[in-house]
Amino acid sequence: IFARLEPGGGGAGPSGSLGAWQPGPDLPRPISNHRMLAVLGRVYVFGGSGESAFIPDVYYAQVQTGGSLGAWARAADMPFPGGSTSLAAVSIGEYIYVGGGENADCTVHRQVFYAKACASGVCHPDTGSPTDPWKATSPLPLGVSRLDAVAVEECLHVYAPGGNTAGCATSVQN
Repeated sequence: IFARLEPGGGGAGPSGSLGAWQPGPDLPRPISNHRMLAVLGRVYVFGGSGESAFIPDVYYAQVQTGGSLGAWARAADMPFPGGSTSLAAVSIGEYIYVGGGENADCTVHRQVFYAKACASGVCHPDTGSPTDPWKATSPLPLGVSRLDAVAVEECLHVYAPGGNTAGCATSVQN
């Protein structure tokens, strides 16, 4: 589903309110606890919980004129062992970063990987290949799930405070 920002008075840009929600294409499978990003005119979905497992899936769809989405396509999976749910995802320019999260046995991930957005979904940041596109970068200082991240593009910083360090148990960080 999607909603569009309502235009402001006199055509001066959006008013801040949303229009009515519209139906969109269903994801290829039921997913919850995933992360989404918009990068280079595409919407991406990363990981999450599937019908019976945590998943490493990456899906993307092109944003169409008027705001609707095209059909979902599958990109190369993220390399988290056992999949990843409740992870963080953030982008700076064409680079996509995914990190943290947990797998089905409640092991929290420290790993952070990145790739470039490209026509086939994600591509290796050095070679441009869609085969094995994810590259490891600096890990989080400890395994964390249920975290979020934000990027400040102007200064090339990524912030990821808070989260849960004990996987399925509750151990909240600030």
